[in-house]
Amino acid sequence: MQANAYGLAALEEKDLDHLKYGSKIEGNAVIISPGTGLGEAGLFWDGSAYHPFATEGGHCDFSPRNDFDLEVWKYFQQKYGHVSWERLLSGQGIHDTYQLIRNVSGEKETDAFKAKMAKEGPAAVITSTALEGSDVVCRETLDSFVRFLAIETSQLALKFKATGGIYIGGGIMPKIIKGMNREVFTDNFMQSGRMNSLLQMVPVNVILNDNTALLGAAYYAAMSLE
Repeated sequence: MQANAYGLAALEEKDLDHLKYGSKIEGNAVIISPGTGLGEAGLFWDGSAYHPFATEGGHCDFSPRNDFDLEVWKYFQQKYGHVSWERLLSGQGIHDTYQLIRNVSGEKETDAFKAKMAKEGPAAVITSTALEGSDVVCRETLDSFVRFLAIETSQLALKFKATGGIYIGGGIMPKIIKGMNREVFTDNFMQSGRMNSLLQMVPVNVILNDNTALLGAAYYAAMSLE
């Protein structure tokens, strides 16, 4: 994650998808990356340069906001004990959320769908099916993932006072960004009461370049040589 943070300096406009626009105010920044797990890192702004640092924020506790979230927490708590944000915002989290929603809905999976998940991986099939709009449970699962990502992202924005922006990396978002419901993200990002004025300032960008960490490692090595 720290290498990813350093790699931001090497990205161009084409490497980013602007999920939410904000004010261009110098300040700290954050990178959050849902994938096989959930990585989070900060970038401290000293007035002239950014200083990336690693965190283990993905393992902080998930906190429910409404009755549905509480059911999610109960389901994950029974399965894993400790319910961290990483449990939800990851490929496995997508599958677990899908199973909960599928069980509650009572709608059965087809044998063909089960076989496809076994072959291609549950998270990939669930998200691609959601984007196609061919299964309501998959779509609800994807919207839930996006909503939870928006909530955790906004919390990071407040904790780091990230007026310099939020950058979303990882392997999931680049695959879903074109077809996801962006309003689900923006509506749930702006849900912090008195601090909505600060959140309004924070731009959110999705990283499309999957070589960002490699670029960051090279950037760091070049700085060390200097």
